[in-house]
Amino acid sequence: MTARAERTKRRAWIRWASGFVLLAVVAALAFGIEKGRRWLLADGRFPVTEIRVSGNELLYEGEVLATAGVERGVNILTVRAGEVEGRLLASGWIREARVRRRPPGRVLVEIEERRPWLLRPGEPAAFIDREGRVFPAMGKEETLDLPILADRSGSPRAVVARLADAFPPGDPWFAENVLEVAVDARGSVVLVERTHGARIRLGDSGFVERAARIRSVLEEWAKTGEAYEEVDLRYEGQAIARRPIPQPVADEEGSSKDMKGEGRKKSV
Repeated sequence: MTARAERTKRRAWIRWASGFVLLAVVAALAFGIEKGRRWLLADGRFPVTEIRVSGNELLYEGEVLATAGVERGVNILTVRAGEVEGRLLASGWIREARVRRRPPGRVLVEIEERRPWLLRPGEPAAFIDREGRVFPAMGKEETLDLPILADRSGSPRAVVARLADAFPPGDPWFAENVLEVAVDARGSVVLVERTHGARIRLGDSGFVERAARIRSVLEEWAKTGEAYEEVDLRYEGQAIARRPIPQPVADEEGSSKDMKGEGRKKSV
Protein backbone atom coordinates (compact mmCIF):
# COMPACT_ATOMS: atom_id res chain seq x y z
CA MET A 1 0.00 0.00 0.00
CA THR A 2 1.40 3.36 -0.98
CA ALA A 3 1.93 6.21 1.47
CA ARG A 4 -0.82 8.20 -0.20
CA ALA A 5 -3.33 5.39 0.13
CA GLU A 6 -2.34 4.96 3.76
CA ARG A 7 -3.01 8.65 4.47
CA THR A 8 -6.39 8.49 2.74
CA LYS A 9 -7.38 5.45 4.77
CA ARG A 10 -6.27 7.14 8.00
CA ARG A 11 -8.29 10.30 7.26
CA ALA A 12 -11.40 8.21 6.50
CA TRP A 13 -11.01 6.38 9.81
CA ILE A 14 -10.60 9.66 11.69
CA ARG A 15 -13.77 11.08 10.09
CA TRP A 16 -15.71 7.93 11.01
CA ALA A 17 -14.38 7.98 14.57
CA SER A 18 -15.16 11.69 14.95
CA GLY A 19 -18.70 11.16 13.71
CA PHE A 20 -19.19 8.26 16.10
CA VAL A 21 -17.92 10.27 19.04
CA LEU A 22 -20.17 13.22 18.12
CA LEU A 23 -23.17 10.91 17.83
CA ALA A 24 -22.35 9.38 21.18
CA VAL A 25 -22.07 12.81 22.80
CA VAL A 26 -25.42 13.93 21.31
CA ALA A 27 -27.08 10.70 22.46
CA ALA A 28 -25.65 11.13 25.94
CA LEU A 29 -26.86 14.73 26.11
CA ALA A 30 -30.30 13.75 24.82
CA PHE A 31 -30.51 10.93 27.35
CA GLY A 32 -29.45 13.30 30.11
CA ILE A 33 -31.86 16.00 29.00
CA GLU A 34 -34.76 13.54 28.77
CA LYS A 35 -33.88 12.09 32.15
CA GLY A 36 -33.68 15.60 33.58
CA ARG A 37 -37.00 16.52 31.96
CA ARG A 38 -38.70 13.49 33.47
CA TRP A 39 -37.24 14.34 36.85
CA LEU A 40 -38.50 17.94 36.66
CA LEU A 41 -42.01 16.92 35.55
CA ALA A 42 -42.45 14.02 37.93
CA ASP A 43 -45.51 13.96 40.17
CA GLY A 44 -44.89 15.33 43.62
CA ARG A 45 -42.26 17.85 42.58
CA PHE A 46 -43.01 21.58 42.50
CA PRO A 47 -46.67 21.08 43.53
CA VAL A 48 -49.32 23.73 42.91
CA THR A 49 -50.23 25.01 46.37
CA GLU A 50 -52.48 27.94 45.48
CA ILE A 51 -54.83 28.74 42.57
CA ARG A 52 -56.18 32.26 42.57
CA VAL A 53 -59.23 33.09 40.41
CA SER A 54 -60.21 36.68 39.66
CA GLY A 55 -62.81 38.37 37.45
CA ASN A 56 -65.63 35.92 38.17
CA GLU A 57 -68.96 37.45 39.16
CA LEU A 58 -71.68 34.97 38.19
CA LEU A 59 -69.50 31.87 38.05
CA TYR A 60 -68.37 30.27 41.28
CA GLU A 61 -64.64 29.76 41.74
CA GLY A 62 -65.19 26.00 41.75
CA GLU A 63 -66.93 26.18 38.37
CA VAL A 64 -63.99 28.11 36.90
CA LEU A 65 -61.46 25.64 38.32
CA ALA A 66 -63.43 22.63 37.10
CA THR A 67 -63.45 24.10 33.59
CA ALA A 68 -59.77 25.04 33.78
CA GLY A 69 -58.80 21.51 34.77
CA VAL A 70 -56.07 22.63 37.18
CA GLU A 71 -55.85 21.09 40.64
CA ARG A 72 -53.73 21.72 43.69
CA GLY A 73 -50.91 19.23 44.09
CA VAL A 74 -50.08 18.81 40.40
CA ASN A 75 -46.59 19.70 39.21
CA ILE A 76 -46.68 23.39 38.29
CA LEU A 77 -44.35 22.74 35.34
CA THR A 78 -47.03 20.52 33.75
CA VAL A 79 -49.61 23.33 33.80
CA ARG A 80 -49.69 24.63 30.21
CA ALA A 81 -51.20 28.10 30.28
CA GLY A 82 -52.34 28.07 26.64
CA GLU A 83 -54.23 24.79 27.06
CA VAL A 84 -55.93 26.00 30.24
CA GLU A 85 -56.97 29.25 28.53
CA GLY A 86 -58.36 27.25 25.61
CA ARG A 87 -60.53 25.14 27.91
CA LEU A 88 -61.87 28.25 29.66
CA LEU A 89 -62.74 30.00 26.39
CA ALA A 90 -64.39 26.84 25.02
CA SER A 91 -66.89 26.84 27.89
CA GLY A 92 -68.79 29.74 26.28
CA TRP A 93 -69.12 31.59 29.58
CA ILE A 94 -65.70 33.21 29.44
CA ARG A 95 -64.93 35.99 26.99
CA GLU A 96 -61.25 36.42 27.84
CA ALA A 97 -58.84 34.33 29.93
CA ARG A 98 -55.25 34.68 31.06
CA VAL A 99 -53.38 32.02 33.03
CA ARG A 100 -49.97 32.64 34.62
CA ARG A 101 -47.65 30.38 36.62
CA ARG A 102 -45.85 31.88 39.58
CA PRO A 103 -43.28 29.38 40.96
CA PRO A 104 -42.83 27.76 43.28
CA GLY A 105 -46.54 26.92 43.57
CA ARG A 106 -49.01 29.65 42.52
CA VAL A 107 -51.28 29.69 39.47
CA LEU A 108 -53.21 32.86 38.62
CA VAL A 109 -56.40 32.59 36.56
CA GLU A 110 -57.85 35.88 35.34
CA ILE A 111 -61.14 35.84 33.41
CA GLU A 112 -63.74 38.15 31.92
CA GLU A 113 -67.20 36.61 31.89
CA ARG A 114 -69.75 37.02 29.15
CA ARG A 115 -72.68 39.03 30.50
CA PRO A 116 -76.12 37.44 29.96
CA TRP A 117 -78.46 39.84 28.16
CA LEU A 118 -81.30 37.58 27.04
CA LEU A 119 -82.57 34.17 28.12
CA ARG A 120 -83.40 31.46 25.60
CA PRO A 121 -85.66 29.02 27.45
CA GLY A 122 -85.58 25.32 26.77
CA GLU A 123 -83.83 22.13 27.82
CA PRO A 124 -81.18 23.16 28.40
CA ALA A 125 -81.74 26.89 28.81
CA ALA A 126 -79.13 29.25 27.41
CA PHE A 127 -78.07 32.86 27.72
CA ILE A 128 -77.31 35.27 24.89
CA ASP A 129 -74.90 38.15 25.41
CA ARG A 130 -74.89 41.54 23.69
CA GLU A 131 -72.72 40.15 20.89
CA GLY A 132 -75.31 37.49 20.14
CA ARG A 133 -73.17 34.68 21.55
CA VAL A 134 -75.11 31.76 23.00
CA PHE A 135 -73.78 29.95 26.09
CA PRO A 136 -75.27 27.50 28.63
CA ALA A 137 -77.30 28.96 31.50
CA MET A 138 -76.07 26.25 33.93
CA GLY A 139 -79.09 26.75 36.20
CA LYS A 140 -78.39 30.44 36.72
CA GLU A 141 -81.51 31.48 34.78
CA GLU A 142 -83.45 31.22 38.04
CA THR A 143 -81.38 33.97 39.65
CA LEU A 144 -81.47 36.48 36.77
CA ASP A 145 -84.63 38.26 35.61
CA LEU A 146 -83.79 38.65 31.92
CA PRO A 147 -85.94 39.33 28.86
CA ILE A 148 -86.80 36.11 27.04
CA LEU A 149 -85.72 35.52 23.44
CA ALA A 150 -88.39 33.89 21.26
CA ASP A 151 -86.55 33.20 18.01
CA ARG A 152 -88.00 31.87 14.78
CA SER A 153 -85.21 33.04 12.50
CA GLY A 154 -82.85 30.20 13.44
CA SER A 155 -79.90 32.61 13.47
CA PRO A 156 -80.57 35.53 15.80
CA ARG A 157 -76.95 36.49 16.45
CA ALA A 158 -76.72 39.43 14.02
CA VAL A 159 -80.15 40.77 14.98
CA VAL A 160 -79.43 40.58 18.71
CA ALA A 161 -76.07 42.36 18.28
CA ARG A 162 -77.71 45.22 16.33
CA LEU A 163 -80.52 45.47 18.87
CA ALA A 164 -78.02 45.63 21.73
CA ASP A 165 -76.36 48.63 20.07
CA ALA A 166 -79.62 50.56 20.62
CA PHE A 167 -79.49 50.03 24.38
CA PRO A 168 -76.16 51.08 25.94
CA PRO A 169 -74.45 48.63 28.32
CA GLY A 170 -75.01 49.55 31.94
CA ASP A 171 -78.39 51.16 31.19
CA PRO A 172 -81.02 49.18 33.14
CA TRP A 173 -83.94 50.47 31.04
CA PHE A 174 -84.04 47.47 28.68
CA ALA A 175 -84.12 44.80 31.40
CA GLU A 176 -86.63 46.78 33.48
CA ASN A 177 -89.11 47.41 30.65
CA VAL A 178 -88.79 44.53 28.19
CA LEU A 179 -90.31 41.13 28.95
CA GLU A 180 -89.65 39.37 25.65
CA VAL A 181 -87.80 39.83 22.37
CA ALA A 182 -89.49 38.02 19.48
CA VAL A 183 -87.60 37.56 16.20
CA ASP A 184 -89.60 36.19 13.26
CA ALA A 185 -88.34 34.15 10.32
CA ARG A 186 -87.42 37.31 8.39
CA GLY A 187 -85.46 38.84 11.26
CA SER A 188 -88.13 41.38 12.22
CA VAL A 189 -88.19 42.23 15.94
CA VAL A 190 -91.14 42.69 18.31
CA LEU A 191 -90.59 43.67 21.94
CA VAL A 192 -93.15 42.74 24.58
CA GLU A 193 -93.41 45.44 27.26
CA ARG A 194 -93.47 44.28 30.89
CA THR A 195 -96.17 46.41 32.53
CA HIS A 196 -99.03 46.08 30.04
CA GLY A 197 -97.83 43.29 27.76
CA ALA A 198 -97.94 45.65 24.77
CA ARG A 199 -96.28 44.42 21.58
CA ILE A 200 -93.85 47.00 20.17
CA ARG A 201 -92.97 46.42 16.53
CA LEU A 202 -89.41 47.51 15.71
CA GLY A 203 -89.01 45.91 12.30
CA ASP A 204 -85.58 44.79 11.11
CA SER A 205 -83.54 48.01 11.09
CA GLY A 206 -83.16 51.48 12.58
CA PHE A 207 -83.11 50.13 16.12
CA VAL A 208 -81.19 53.05 17.65
CA GLU A 209 -83.70 55.68 16.54
CA ARG A 210 -86.69 53.46 17.33
CA ALA A 211 -85.37 52.71 20.79
CA ALA A 212 -85.56 56.43 21.57
CA ARG A 213 -89.21 56.46 20.45
CA ILE A 214 -89.98 53.47 22.67
CA ARG A 215 -88.84 55.43 25.71
CA SER A 216 -90.96 58.42 24.73
CA VAL A 217 -94.07 56.26 24.27
CA LEU A 218 -93.72 54.51 27.62
CA GLU A 219 -92.99 57.77 29.40
CA GLU A 220 -96.18 59.22 27.91
CA TRP A 221 -98.18 56.20 29.03
CA ALA A 222 -96.87 56.62 32.55
CA LYS A 223 -98.05 60.26 32.58
CA THR A 224 -101.48 59.79 30.99
CA GLY A 225 -102.39 56.30 32.19
CA GLU A 226 -103.03 55.25 28.57
CA ALA A 227 -101.82 51.94 27.21
CA TYR A 228 -102.30 50.04 23.94
CA GLU A 229 -101.97 46.42 22.94
CA GLU A 230 -99.64 47.25 20.06
CA VAL A 231 -97.31 50.07 19.05
CA ASP A 232 -95.82 50.11 15.55
CA LEU A 233 -92.53 52.01 15.21
CA ARG A 234 -91.62 50.83 11.72
CA TYR A 235 -92.67 54.10 10.11
CA GLU A 236 -90.24 56.99 10.26
CA GLY A 237 -90.94 59.50 13.01
CA GLN A 238 -94.19 57.82 14.07
CA ALA A 239 -95.48 55.60 16.84
CA ILE A 240 -98.78 54.10 15.75
CA ALA A 241 -100.79 52.71 18.67
CA ARG A 242 -103.55 50.19 18.11
CA ARG A 243 -106.28 48.72 20.35
CA PRO A 244 -106.37 50.67 23.61
CA ILE A 245 -106.16 48.58 26.76
CA PRO A 246 -109.31 49.14 28.87
CA GLN A 247 -108.60 51.16 31.99
CA PRO A 248 -110.56 50.52 35.22
CA VAL A 249 -112.70 53.47 36.36
CA ALA A 250 -114.74 53.98 39.51
CA ASP A 251 -118.55 53.97 39.19
CA GLU A 252 -120.90 56.01 41.34
CA GLU A 253 -120.80 53.40 44.11
CA GLY A 254 -117.00 53.48 44.26
CA SER A 255 -116.40 50.09 42.62
CA SER A 256 -114.21 49.86 39.54
CA LYS A 257 -115.12 48.69 36.06
CA ASP A 258 -113.34 48.63 32.71
CA MET A 259 -113.72 51.51 30.31
CA LYS A 260 -113.62 50.12 26.78
CA GLY A 261 -111.46 51.93 24.26
CA GLU A 262 -112.49 52.38 20.66
CA GLY A 263 -109.71 50.18 19.32
CA ARG A 264 -108.85 52.50 16.43
CA LYS A 265 -105.40 53.26 15.08
CA LYS A 266 -103.83 56.23 16.81
CA SER A 267 -100.54 58.03 16.42
CA VAL A 268 -98.76 59.02 19.61
